[in-house]
Amino acid sequence: MEVFGDKLTDPAFFATNDPHPLWKQMRAEDPVHWATGNLSKGFWSITKYEDAVSVLRDPHTFSSEALGMSMMTRELENFDRSEMGCGAMIIAMDPPRHNPMRKALSRNFLRSQVVHWDERCRRVVKELIDRVAPLGQCDFVTDIAQQLPMLMILEMMEIPEQDRPTLLRWAAMTVGNDDPEFQVGSSLESRTQGNFAIYDYSRRLALERRGGAGSDLLTLMGNAVVMGHPLSERELGFTGDMFVLAGIETTRTALADGMLQLLRDRAAWRKLQQPVRAASQRNRGGSALDESGRTHFAGCRHRYTNPSAADPRRPQSRGLGAFGQSR
Repeated sequence: MEVFGDKLTDPAFFATNDPHPLWKQMRAEDPVHWATGNLSKGFWSITKYEDAVSVLRDPHTFSSEALGMSMMTRELENFDRSEMGCGAMIIAMDPPRHNPMRKALSRNFLRSQVVHWDERCRRVVKELIDRVAPLGQCDFVTDIAQQLPMLMILEMMEIPEQDRPTLLRWAAMTVGNDDPEFQVGSSLESRTQGNFAIYDYSRRLALERRGGAGSDLLTLMGNAVVMGHPLSERELGFTGDMFVLAGIETTRTALADGMLQLLRDRAAWRKLQQPVRAASQRNRGGSALDESGRTHFAGCRHRYTNPSAADPRRPQSRGLGAFGQSR
């Protein structure tokens, strides 16, 4: 059965294979699977919907805070858990602090608030497309999918224009730490330096904006009160780090995967391009985006007959997301 672990911990497998048959096999043969593969410490793979729901509803047994969100690779095994943000950011935090922390920081991501970013998002997308359109071709992952989430989160944090290239460089050092173009020393040193730079920058700006009336994410962080106290400097740093980095890898890959699915399914592409004629169709684009995210994440599973097949026309449904219950 360790063949599962060998594949699950091998980036080359995911780069050259469709992983859905592997996950289907795991659900059928070993839905609660312990794997080590090429990691220094093992991990559990939960591949059935009901089991995943049970895990997510029991944070006392299955902690997000104990070891954080990172796979325990050999280069990370000697890291202190506090250096990975355990207990300081919502994705690595358990009750009772998790829910009030999430509530305090989620305002700008509510549906009623996200609509206010529509104009800025359209502007950023237009600028990205205008940049590559005259060339007649582009690397969609590098030129569009990677740029969009990074630029939008900097917009939402209201990072000064002159600082944005530096933030983008630090982000590249962190998520692209194996790329020689972004390395400063070893892969681990690049990741560590990039992470700390974003941490310290976010901490300082959130403290400067504390008490202000702005609506940006850094002011929201600075003014947040959780369980009767403002966020600590450590929490401000790691939360800023989370906002900058958490969406980059996931959103980049989801956008690229969604585009790939549309290129493979030209009928779905044409359907999305058709004029909207009925009220029931007006959220068709939202359904396609939800489907792109759903099929990208290994943990995303709705109760569908064929969950691994991408269908941009699939109706939206409440289901299980990669990081918890969906809306």
